Amino acid sequence: MRISDTAYPIEKDWRKWVIFDGALDRVVVVFLQRLAAYSRDILKRPIHFIAGFRTYDMQLQLWNNYKYNGGPYANYPGNSWHEFSCACDVHGPSSKWGEIMRDYILPPGKQTMNKYGIYITSWAGTQVREWWHLMPMEIMSYTGTKSTFLTDDVVNGEDEMKLNDNGPDVLSWQNALVKVGKWALVDGVPTPTPNSNFGPTTQANTNSFKKSIGLPEDGIVNETTWAKMTDALRLLPDQELDKANNEVKRLQKLIDDYTTALQALH
Repeated sequence: MRISDTAYPIEKDWRKWVIFDGALDRVVVVFLQRLAAYSRDILKRPIHFIAGFRTYDMQLQLWNNYKYNGGPYANYPGNSWHEFSCACDVHGPSSKWGEIMRDYILPPGKQTMNKYGIYITSWAGTQVREWWHLMPMEIMSYTGTKSTFLTDDVVNGEDEMKLNDNGPDVLSWQNALVKVGKWALVDGVPTPTPNSNFGPTTQANTNSFKKSIGLPEDGIVNETTWAKMTDALRLLPDQELDKANNEVKRLQKLIDDYTTALQALH
């Protein structure tokens, strides 16, 4: 199956409107372009994500945390759309929660995101409350296996980064190092502003981060390194996220009270 690049509005210069805060941005390009169009037209500002692509091992870790430690809901590994480059989880204080919440409480077909080819799990359609989880609309009518869904689609991103690489993936990694406090002094010299170039400073700070989490100090940012960075970012306090979660709880209580009242009438 191929995700349409003509059925919904797109923004080809998607990096101006879609920002990955330390997440793997190996997501199907057309979906990123739809998210950018939605951000451009509706949010009027960039949307931030804490999760894009996940490896099987990353999903397994999340599922074990959910199953055995009471952590947030996670699909069994091999069954998450994140593993197939078709899902992004909203994150960060720069995202505009109100617009997303409005779509979340509406049933499918009434959501503004639908007009941009984006599906947000609705309270009306599932018992799993994941207001942050965005996916392409095409998955709603797809009946095949997830592993063959994107056979013909172009996926963004690289498998790993190292010294002398450059580009937006490097900038995402540098910004993540800043957020977790690993963009620091190198041999007593202040580091430069993140600049998309994987130079000696980025390599040194990468090794500092990898040392702190018990990974080999080889200067390479691979899937395992990204997974550990995502874990570190999830632990950071986020007042905006807390406010958003409280709003979800308030709205969910209203919905539950309304449902209970309707059932009582019958």
